[in-house]
Amino acid sequence: MALSIGCADRPRAPPPSVAAGAPSPGPSDAELRARGYRPASINGTRVYCRSEAVTGTSFRSTVCLTAAQLQAEQQQTRAALDTMDRVHPIDCGGQQGRCSSQ
Repeated sequence: MALSIGCADRPRAPPPSVAAGAPSPGPSDAELRARGYRPASINGTRVYCRSEAVTGTSFRSTVCLTAAQLQAEQQQTRAALDTMDRVHPIDCGGQQGRCSSQ
């Protein structure tokens, strides 16, 4: 079994609103730990790391992102889901929006 450790292609630059220093509390340390991240420090910057499967292989890669980058990624995912809901609405038995208990 091989283990690949290091930063993947990420971290990406955060969106302009995050990069410009827009006030945003971001996810808490406890919330990130509950989602499987472990805190670390890289070059004096607080990051959160977790091991992820590399698609198409049996390898794993450690991905480390800042809290702001994780929050930006979550916002981008929500925006993509909202866009898909508008473009391809799903009939959830009379429910509006996504078929879930949210």
